[in-house]
Amino acid sequence: MSESEKKQINEYIYFDDQEISSILAQIKNGYPSKLTSTVGDSKTNKKGHSVSTDTKGSAKLKIPLTSEGQIQSGISGKHEHIVGNSNLNQSAVDSVYEDYALNVIENELNDRLLDNIRNRKIKEGALVKFRSQFNILDLKKLKDLYNSEAFLNVSISEDKSLKEVEQDKKRTENLKNLITVLNIVYSDSALLKADNSIIIAKDQKMRMSHSQLPMINFTNRKMTIFGRVESIVDINSQEIDDLLKNISGIENMMPNLSLTLLNDLFKIEKGNRLIKPIAIYFT
Repeated sequence: MSESEKKQINEYIYFDDQEISSILAQIKNGYPSKLTSTVGDSKTNKKGHSVSTDTKGSAKLKIPLTSEGQIQSGISGKHEHIVGNSNLNQSAVDSVYEDYALNVIENELNDRLLDNIRNRKIKEGALVKFRSQFNILDLKKLKDLYNSEAFLNVSISEDKSLKEVEQDKKRTENLKNLITVLNIVYSDSALLKADNSIIIAKDQKMRMSHSQLPMINFTNRKMTIFGRVESIVDINSQEIDDLLKNISGIENMMPNLSLTLLNDLFKIEKGNRLIKPIAIYFT
């Protein structure tokens, strides 16, 4: 098996690059967001001329009262003229490797990452990484559907009695109101239920379109969630239902409403984790 075949290829569904950069800045003094490779070539052209003269002469003669003598004479010179022209062409290739940064974090924090999301030692603020079956709720798509008159007409069967049709319309209207409120409270978000946790993901960090997301609800694969436990629910489902009845101040309205809505969707249990995801992927 080749090295490339041995490498694990992840399919990222969600990736929060800001959170990744923040963690790396704290454990590795940051990381380069781009790897730049520079390729260059250099050419030099020489133009000119060279002149070289070398003239020598020699003669032997008899000088009276002396020994034989020798005379040499010569002219030597060189002239060179060079014109140089050097051109440097560079091309930069940017290779973004944000995905690799997640591997760096997981390797660095391997001993600190908790992989059992039901571990009682997990505290609020802890980083976790676990695999689980899941359900994903696309609020934007639901809102679009329930605001469509065509969808509402199709969803009500014509074979039912008038009373049943009216009951369906009432249920549909209640669902529409719930989805409208959900889109206000959790605007630009995707909601996921995995194991005993609820994950609230930023819509703009998803790597799948709204049309692609329904595909993964049919998969038998387990999803890997890497994120931070923001809070742990310390009351049961019935107590959550009563939250809106006992609002002591306006400052408690949004937290209580948001938890009540999540309870309506997923039937929250005491001890459930509310997680801010950093990366969600299949391996």
